Amino acid sequence: MVQDLVSVTVFSLIDLLKGSFISSVPVFIFVFFASKVRRAIAGKYKWSWFKSGFITTYLLIFSLILVLYLQPALPLLQSDPFGETPVEFQTPVLELLLIALIQLVRLLVVALVLSFIVLPLEFIGLFLHEKIKKSFKFHWALKLYLTVFIVTLLASIFVLFFAQWIISGTLAFIYYWPEI
Repeated sequence: MVQDLVSVTVFSLIDLLKGSFISSVPVFIFVFFASKVRRAIAGKYKWSWFKSGFITTYLLIFSLILVLYLQPALPLLQSDPFGETPVEFQTPVLELLLIALIQLVRLLVVALVLSFIVLPLEFIGLFLHEKIKKSFKFHWALKLYLTVFIVTLLASIFVLFFAQWIISGTLAFIYYWPEI
């Protein structure tokens, strides 16, 4: 009985580490790209870390949300299963543009909200990255990956044990806000 509890706990921790490792790879690619963009923005406009980091986060989250939002619609745009739509049933171009503009503004607001939600993770990551830079003599990309892995592990622990609704809530927020 106790051995079963210990083995379940050990294997659950191993699965948590394995899942965090797998999740941290795309996050690392995202952060690696974002750090390059942030440095370019900070150098060009002479902005502080906070301002350039927030703008970079906002732009990249908006890009990601736009791809997530448009991804289900792309197969529909590639084929017309019903043939030619009669003129009286076609949506006017101005109305289509208005709908697209409203959805774009809505996605801009969603990206702003999600950028503020991600900001504490960025602060934790910045703090850990400074500590890791001082403690280890690895290549800078390895230090960045270690930082991303630890923050992904902390975020995974928080989501799995304290706020399971975050993933489904975020997807519902992206696709269905303000109808929620």
